[in-house]
Amino acid sequence: MEKNNIPKPYILIGHSYGGLFARLFAGTYPKYTGGLILVDATPLGLEEAILNVLEGKEKEGFEKFMKMRPPAMTKTQELVAKVKYPQIPLIVLNAGKYNSLTRYSQKTRKKTKAVTQKLGREMAEIIPGGKGIIVKDVGHGIHIKKPQIVIDAIKEVYDKIKK
Repeated sequence: MEKNNIPKPYILIGHSYGGLFARLFAGTYPKYTGGLILVDATPLGLEEAILNVLEGKEKEGFEKFMKMRPPAMTKTQELVAKVKYPQIPLIVLNAGKYNSLTRYSQKTRKKTKAVTQKLGREMAEIIPGGKGIIVKDVGHGIHIKKPQIVIDAIKEVYDKIKK
């Protein structure tokens, strides 16, 4: 970005698993980071929290899925867990409708929605003054179904940086 004369600091936006990379960059390169926006980003501890609410065949299926994930995912989470964040604006946008586990029962989907929203609220606290927003009536594709909310978050973070 420096080679292309893109001025610092950068507003990082991470969706899903990309949220871990945005968090890792923010902690590794604080001088380059002006703000952080996490869009239904993967929180630390998500897999374990979901396993705790699953039962029977649903739990077995999720455990099989977990064994298929690449080792780099675990390594990235380990690195992010050690990050110390700069004092920058943070906005966390979380899905109000959790639909990623559609193959599971309605009861299980309710439980996983509660778990993911709790972890999302906690993610908004990784930086003092962080703001968490639950985006109603949308699932994992917040940026696709409600792009204006992401645009508004960018504007809000930009305005805070410019003050």
